[in-house]
Amino acid sequence: MEEFCHRCRRKLNAKNKIQIGYKDFYVCEECAEEKYSKCEICHRHVCEQDLVFAGSKSVCISCLCEKYVLCPHCETFIKAANAVDFHGHLMCKKCKTDYFDVCDGCNRNVEKEELEEVRLNRKTLSLCPDCLNGKYILCDDCREWKPAETACHWNGHVYCEGCAGFHCKLCDSCKKLVAENKIENLTVKGRSLEICPDCLRKKYCECDTCHETFPKSEIYTIGSEHYCAKCLREAASGWDEERRREALHTLGAVVLGLWAGRKAYEALCPSPDSDDKPLFSENCSEDEKQDRFD
Repeated sequence: MEEFCHRCRRKLNAKNKIQIGYKDFYVCEECAEEKYSKCEICHRHVCEQDLVFAGSKSVCISCLCEKYVLCPHCETFIKAANAVDFHGHLMCKKCKTDYFDVCDGCNRNVEKEELEEVRLNRKTLSLCPDCLNGKYILCDDCREWKPAETACHWNGHVYCEGCAGFHCKLCDSCKKLVAENKIENLTVKGRSLEICPDCLRKKYCECDTCHETFPKSEIYTIGSEHYCAKCLREAASGWDEERRREALHTLGAVVLGLWAGRKAYEALCPSPDSDDKPLFSENCSEDEKQDRFD
Protein backbone atom coordinates (compact mmCIF):
# COMPACT_ATOMS: atom_id res chain seq x y z
CA MET A 1 0.00 0.00 0.00
CA GLU A 2 1.42 3.35 -1.00
CA GLU A 3 1.97 6.04 1.65
CA PHE A 4 2.18 9.78 1.18
CA CYS A 5 3.59 12.66 3.20
CA HIS A 6 0.86 14.16 5.36
CA ARG A 7 2.07 17.65 4.52
CA CYS A 8 3.24 17.81 0.89
CA ARG A 9 1.59 14.58 -0.30
CA ARG A 10 4.90 13.36 -1.74
CA LYS A 11 5.17 9.60 -2.06
CA LEU A 12 7.04 8.03 0.87
CA ASN A 13 9.52 5.19 0.90
CA ALA A 14 11.64 3.49 3.54
CA LYS A 15 14.47 6.01 3.13
CA ASN A 16 12.53 9.29 3.37
CA LYS A 17 9.71 8.23 5.73
CA ILE A 18 9.85 10.12 9.06
CA GLN A 19 7.48 9.51 11.98
CA ILE A 20 6.39 12.59 13.93
CA GLY A 21 6.50 11.96 17.68
CA TYR A 22 4.86 8.73 18.71
CA LYS A 23 1.77 9.19 16.54
CA ASP A 24 0.72 7.39 13.38
CA PHE A 25 1.76 10.47 11.46
CA TYR A 26 4.45 10.37 8.77
CA VAL A 27 6.05 13.03 6.60
CA CYS A 28 8.89 13.13 4.12
CA GLU A 29 12.43 13.94 5.21
CA GLU A 30 12.30 17.44 3.71
CA CYS A 31 9.09 18.37 5.56
CA ALA A 32 10.44 16.87 8.80
CA GLU A 33 13.55 19.06 8.71
CA GLU A 34 11.64 22.16 7.64
CA LYS A 35 8.50 22.01 9.80
CA TYR A 36 9.49 20.03 12.90
CA SER A 37 12.15 19.99 15.62
CA LYS A 38 14.18 17.18 17.13
CA CYS A 39 14.11 16.10 20.78
CA GLU A 40 17.70 16.12 22.06
CA ILE A 41 17.06 13.01 24.16
CA CYS A 42 15.25 10.54 21.89
CA HIS A 43 16.07 12.41 18.61
CA ARG A 44 12.51 12.06 17.34
CA HIS A 45 10.89 14.80 15.27
CA VAL A 46 8.06 16.53 17.14
CA CYS A 47 5.96 19.66 16.82
CA GLU A 48 7.77 22.68 18.18
CA GLN A 49 5.01 23.31 20.74
CA ASP A 50 5.63 19.81 22.13
CA LEU A 51 9.22 20.70 23.09
CA VAL A 52 10.16 21.92 26.56
CA PHE A 53 13.46 23.44 27.62
CA ALA A 54 14.83 21.33 30.45
CA GLY A 55 18.10 22.83 31.58
CA SER A 56 20.02 23.46 28.35
CA LYS A 57 18.20 20.89 26.21
CA SER A 58 15.03 20.84 24.15
CA VAL A 59 13.07 17.79 25.25
CA CYS A 60 9.83 16.26 24.03
CA ILE A 61 6.92 15.76 26.43
CA SER A 62 7.45 12.00 26.53
CA CYS A 63 11.13 12.26 27.52
CA LEU A 64 10.33 15.06 29.94
CA CYS A 65 7.84 12.87 31.84
CA GLU A 66 10.16 9.88 31.82
CA LYS A 67 13.53 11.44 32.67
CA TYR A 68 12.89 14.81 34.37
CA VAL A 69 11.17 16.23 37.44
CA LEU A 70 10.09 19.76 38.30
CA CYS A 71 11.80 21.27 41.34
CA PRO A 72 8.90 22.65 43.41
CA HIS A 73 11.05 25.44 44.81
CA CYS A 74 12.78 27.04 41.81
CA GLU A 75 10.27 25.57 39.31
CA THR A 76 12.91 24.34 36.86
CA PHE A 77 13.16 20.90 35.27
CA ILE A 78 16.05 18.74 36.43
CA LYS A 79 17.08 15.20 35.57
CA ALA A 80 15.38 12.73 37.88
CA ALA A 81 18.71 11.00 38.44
CA ASN A 82 20.16 14.26 39.85
CA ALA A 83 17.21 15.13 42.09
CA VAL A 84 17.32 14.74 45.87
CA ASP A 85 14.47 13.60 48.09
CA PHE A 86 13.06 16.06 50.60
CA HIS A 87 10.15 14.93 52.81
CA GLY A 88 8.83 12.73 49.99
CA HIS A 89 9.34 15.34 47.25
CA LEU A 90 12.12 15.55 44.67
CA MET A 91 14.00 18.79 44.19
CA CYS A 92 17.33 20.04 42.87
CA LYS A 93 20.41 19.92 45.09
CA LYS A 94 20.97 23.66 44.82
CA CYS A 95 17.59 24.53 46.30
CA LYS A 96 18.02 22.06 49.13
CA THR A 97 21.39 23.63 49.96
CA ASP A 98 20.35 27.27 49.45
CA TYR A 99 16.92 27.26 51.07
CA PHE A 100 16.93 24.42 53.61
CA ASP A 101 18.96 23.53 56.67
CA VAL A 102 18.93 21.01 59.52
CA CYS A 103 17.13 21.80 62.79
CA ASP A 104 19.48 21.20 65.73
CA GLY A 105 16.58 20.00 67.85
CA CYS A 106 14.97 17.27 65.71
CA ASN A 107 17.55 16.88 62.89
CA ARG A 108 14.87 17.47 60.22
CA ASN A 109 15.48 19.53 57.07
CA VAL A 110 13.31 22.67 57.15
CA GLU A 111 13.27 25.97 55.29
CA LYS A 112 15.97 28.29 56.55
CA GLU A 113 13.51 31.15 56.98
CA GLU A 114 11.59 29.02 59.52
CA LEU A 115 14.67 28.36 61.67
CA GLU A 116 15.38 30.60 64.63
CA GLU A 117 18.77 30.91 66.25
CA VAL A 118 18.67 30.66 70.04
CA ARG A 119 21.26 30.55 72.81
CA LEU A 120 21.04 27.35 74.82
CA ASN A 121 23.61 26.41 77.46
CA ARG A 122 26.15 28.79 75.90
CA LYS A 123 25.62 27.28 72.44
CA THR A 124 23.85 28.77 69.42
CA LEU A 125 21.23 26.41 67.99
CA SER A 126 19.04 26.67 64.90
CA LEU A 127 15.58 25.42 65.87
CA CYS A 128 12.37 24.87 63.90
CA PRO A 129 8.99 26.13 65.23
CA ASP A 130 7.99 22.65 66.44
CA CYS A 131 11.09 22.35 68.61
CA LEU A 132 10.81 25.91 69.89
CA ASN A 133 7.19 25.37 70.92
CA GLY A 134 7.50 21.79 72.13
CA LYS A 135 11.01 21.05 73.38
CA TYR A 136 12.25 24.41 74.62
CA ILE A 137 10.95 27.41 76.54
CA LEU A 138 12.05 31.02 76.82
CA CYS A 139 12.51 31.83 80.51
CA ASP A 140 10.61 34.98 81.48
CA ASP A 141 13.31 35.83 84.00
CA CYS A 142 16.74 35.32 82.41
CA ARG A 143 15.36 35.41 78.82
CA GLU A 144 17.32 32.31 77.82
CA TRP A 145 16.02 29.20 76.06
CA LYS A 146 15.94 26.05 78.17
CA PRO A 147 14.63 22.45 77.81
CA ALA A 148 10.85 22.40 78.35
CA GLU A 149 10.99 19.49 80.82
CA THR A 150 12.87 21.69 83.30
CA ALA A 151 10.35 24.55 83.09
CA CYS A 152 8.13 25.80 85.87
CA HIS A 153 4.83 27.54 85.04
CA TRP A 154 3.61 29.99 87.65
CA ASN A 155 1.09 32.83 87.61
CA GLY A 156 1.06 33.06 83.80
CA HIS A 157 4.87 32.98 83.55
CA VAL A 158 7.37 30.28 82.63
CA TYR A 159 10.76 29.93 84.30
CA CYS A 160 13.83 27.79 83.70
CA GLU A 161 15.18 25.50 86.40
CA GLY A 162 17.76 28.06 87.53
CA CYS A 163 15.28 30.91 87.93
CA ALA A 164 12.44 28.73 89.18
CA GLY A 165 13.97 28.62 92.66
CA PHE A 166 12.77 32.17 93.16
CA HIS A 167 9.20 31.32 92.11
CA CYS A 168 8.73 27.52 92.30
CA LYS A 169 9.44 24.56 94.55
CA LEU A 170 10.59 21.00 93.98
CA CYS A 171 8.07 18.22 94.61
CA ASP A 172 9.58 15.74 97.08
CA SER A 173 7.90 12.84 95.30
CA CYS A 174 8.33 13.33 91.52
CA LYS A 175 11.20 15.85 91.83
CA LYS A 176 9.55 18.22 89.35
CA LEU A 177 9.38 22.00 89.73
CA VAL A 178 5.90 23.23 90.59
CA ALA A 179 4.47 26.70 91.18
CA GLU A 180 4.94 27.60 94.82
CA ASN A 181 1.25 28.32 95.35
CA LYS A 182 0.34 24.78 94.19
CA ILE A 183 2.65 22.88 96.54
CA GLU A 184 0.94 21.03 99.40
CA ASN A 185 2.76 20.65 102.74
CA LEU A 186 2.14 17.17 104.15
CA THR A 187 3.30 15.21 107.14
CA VAL A 188 3.62 11.56 106.13
CA LYS A 189 4.62 9.11 108.88
CA GLY A 190 6.31 11.90 110.81
CA ARG A 191 8.15 13.31 107.80
CA SER A 192 7.39 16.76 106.36
CA LEU A 193 6.99 16.71 102.56
CA GLU A 194 6.21 19.27 99.86
CA ILE A 195 4.04 17.51 97.29
CA CYS A 196 2.61 18.64 93.93
CA PRO A 197 -1.13 18.20 93.19
CA ASP A 198 -0.56 15.27 90.80
CA CYS A 199 1.45 13.25 93.31
CA LEU A 200 -0.98 14.11 96.10
CA ARG A 201 -3.86 12.75 94.03
CA LYS A 202 -2.08 9.66 92.72
CA LYS A 203 0.16 8.56 95.62
CA TYR A 204 -1.33 9.70 98.94
CA CYS A 205 -4.57 9.40 100.86
CA GLU A 206 -5.88 10.64 104.21
CA CYS A 207 -7.20 8.26 106.84
CA ASP A 208 -10.80 9.26 107.59
CA THR A 209 -10.36 8.37 111.28
CA CYS A 210 -7.06 9.88 112.42
CA HIS A 211 -6.87 12.34 109.48
CA GLU A 212 -3.21 11.60 108.92
CA THR A 213 -1.83 11.19 105.40
CA PHE A 214 -0.31 7.88 104.24
CA PRO A 215 0.92 6.40 100.96
CA LYS A 216 -2.04 4.84 99.16
CA SER A 217 -0.44 1.41 99.53
CA GLU A 218 -0.95 1.72 103.31
CA ILE A 219 -4.59 2.83 103.16
CA TYR A 220 -7.47 0.34 103.18
CA THR A 221 -10.85 1.31 101.78
CA ILE A 222 -14.00 -0.31 103.09
CA GLY A 223 -17.16 1.08 101.58
CA SER A 224 -16.56 4.82 101.41
CA GLU A 225 -14.23 4.90 104.43
CA HIS A 226 -10.42 5.04 104.26
CA TYR A 227 -8.40 3.52 107.11
CA CYS A 228 -4.74 3.29 108.01
CA ALA A 229 -3.66 -0.05 109.51
CA LYS A 230 -3.88 1.21 113.10
CA CYS A 231 -7.33 2.78 112.72
CA LEU A 232 -8.58 -0.26 110.82
CA ARG A 233 -7.59 -2.51 113.74
CA GLU A 234 -9.28 -0.22 116.24
CA ALA A 235 -12.42 0.06 114.12
CA ALA A 236 -12.53 -3.68 113.48
CA SER A 237 -12.39 -4.45 117.21
CA GLY A 238 -15.90 -2.99 117.56
CA TRP A 239 -17.38 -4.80 114.56
CA ASP A 240 -19.38 -7.97 114.77
CA GLU A 241 -18.09 -11.13 113.10
CA GLU A 242 -20.21 -10.64 109.97
CA ARG A 243 -18.95 -7.09 109.42
CA ARG A 244 -15.33 -8.15 109.83
CA ARG A 245 -15.76 -11.05 107.42
CA GLU A 246 -17.26 -8.69 104.82
CA ALA A 247 -14.33 -6.32 105.32
CA LEU A 248 -11.87 -9.16 104.74
CA HIS A 249 -13.70 -10.16 101.57
CA THR A 250 -13.68 -6.56 100.31
CA LEU A 251 -9.97 -6.09 100.94
CA GLY A 252 -8.96 -9.45 99.51
CA ALA A 253 -6.76 -9.93 102.55
CA VAL A 254 -6.74 -13.73 102.16
CA VAL A 255 -4.17 -13.42 99.36
CA LEU A 256 -1.27 -14.51 101.56
CA GLY A 257 2.22 -13.29 100.76
CA LEU A 258 1.12 -9.80 99.69
CA TRP A 259 2.37 -7.13 102.05
CA ALA A 260 -0.80 -5.04 101.94
CA GLY A 261 -2.94 -8.15 102.35
CA ARG A 262 -1.01 -9.21 105.44
CA LYS A 263 -1.35 -5.75 106.96
CA ALA A 264 -5.11 -5.81 106.48
CA TYR A 265 -5.27 -9.39 107.68
CA GLU A 266 -3.36 -8.48 110.84
CA ALA A 267 -5.66 -5.52 111.41
CA LEU A 268 -8.79 -7.63 111.09
CA CYS A 269 -7.39 -10.81 112.62
CA PRO A 270 -5.25 -9.80 115.66
CA SER A 271 -2.65 -12.17 117.01
CA PRO A 272 -3.38 -14.17 120.21
CA ASP A 273 -1.29 -11.69 122.19
CA SER A 274 -3.45 -8.77 121.09
CA ASP A 275 -6.26 -7.37 123.21
CA ASP A 276 -8.35 -6.78 120.09
CA LYS A 277 -11.45 -8.82 119.40
CA PRO A 278 -10.63 -11.83 117.14
CA LEU A 279 -12.42 -12.39 113.88
CA PHE A 280 -13.26 -16.03 114.68
CA SER A 281 -14.70 -17.54 117.82
CA GLU A 282 -12.64 -20.03 119.83
CA ASN A 283 -14.86 -22.95 118.74
CA CYS A 284 -14.53 -22.21 115.04
CA SER A 285 -12.84 -25.05 113.17
CA GLU A 286 -10.04 -24.63 110.64
CA ASP A 287 -12.38 -25.78 107.84
CA GLU A 288 -14.91 -23.13 108.81
CA LYS A 289 -12.19 -20.48 108.77
CA GLN A 290 -11.09 -21.54 105.30
CA ASP A 291 -14.72 -21.55 104.09
CA ARG A 292 -15.12 -17.97 105.26
CA PHE A 293 -12.00 -16.89 103.39
CA ASP A 294 -13.22 -18.62 100.24
